[in-house]
Amino acid sequence: MPSVAAWLVARPLNAVLALAATLSLPLFGFLSGAVLAFLVLAQGPRQAAVEAAIAGALMLALATVIGLPLEPKLAAMVMVWLPAMLVSVLLASSRSLTLTLQVTAIVAVLGVIAFFMIAGNPAALWTRVLTEMVAEWSQSDVPQLVRQAEAIRPQIDQLAQHVTVWLAFFAWGTSTLMLLLGQALYRHAPRQEQDFGRFRDLNFGRVIAIAMAVASLVAFLSGLAWLQSVAFVIFAVFSFQGVALVHWLHAENRLPVFMVVAMYASIVVLPPIVVAALAVLGYIDAWFSLRRRRVLPS
Repeated sequence: MPSVAAWLVARPLNAVLALAATLSLPLFGFLSGAVLAFLVLAQGPRQAAVEAAIAGALMLALATVIGLPLEPKLAAMVMVWLPAMLVSVLLASSRSLTLTLQVTAIVAVLGVIAFFMIAGNPAALWTRVLTEMVAEWSQSDVPQLVRQAEAIRPQIDQLAQHVTVWLAFFAWGTSTLMLLLGQALYRHAPRQEQDFGRFRDLNFGRVIAIAMAVASLVAFLSGLAWLQSVAFVIFAVFSFQGVALVHWLHAENRLPVFMVVAMYASIVVLPPIVVAALAVLGYIDAWFSLRRRRVLPS
C-alpha cells in the first residue's frame, strides 16, 4: 500500500489514470471512490476535483470515440465520485473518522425520512418498479435473467416493503467503504500529516444506540412504516461497528487472521444474516464499550 499511495501522488497523471481505470472495473468501481477519497485527504479537495474532472472528460471522450453510450459513464461518476468526494471532505474537515461516520449515518436516516415524505408510499412505488423489471427480464434472451425474474415474481410484494431500507444502507455502506479504503491508503502515504483515527476504534455511541431503541419501540407500537425503516437503517449501520470490533480483536491478538478473512467471506456468501449478526455485536459494543473496558476474555 505505501508504494501505491506514493505512486498516486507522484504525478497528477497517475491519479487521473487510476481514477479512470478503477471506475471502469465491473463490480469494483467503488475502488475509484476510494482513490478519490485518498486524493482528497492527501492533496486537498480542489486538486482532487480537478483530477477527477480530467479523468471524467477522458473517459467520456474515449467512450465517444469507441461509440459507447455516455449515460452509464456519467451515472457511475455521479454515484461513485460524488459521495466519495462528500464524505472525504467531511472527514478532512472533522478530522475524526468516528464523527464523520456518525454524521453520515444521521444523513442516511434523514434521507429515508425525506424519501417517505416525497414518495408517500414507497412500497407501492417499488412494487411498480419491480413488476416492470420482472416483465423486462422475462422477455430477455439471457436465461439467467429469465430464471431470476421467475424467482422474484412471487415475492414482489414482500420485497417492495424492504427496498427503501436496503438501498439506503447500501448507499451509506458503499460510501463508508470507499472512505475507509481511502483513509487506510492515506495512512500509508509518504507524507501523512493528519491522524483521523483508526477504524478498529469506531464507536457510534449510545446516543445513536438509544435512537435506534426508541425508534424500534415506537415503530412496534404504532406500526409506522417510515419509523420501522429508520430503525432498521440505524440497526444495520452498527454492523460496521461489529466489523471494527472484529478488527480490534485481531489487533489485540485475540482473534486469528483467518477469522477476519472468514468474516468477510461470509458477508459475501450470506450478507443479510452476517450483517445482522455483526450489527448485534456492534450494538452491544455501543452500550457496554467492550473494547474500552476490555471485558472480552483473552
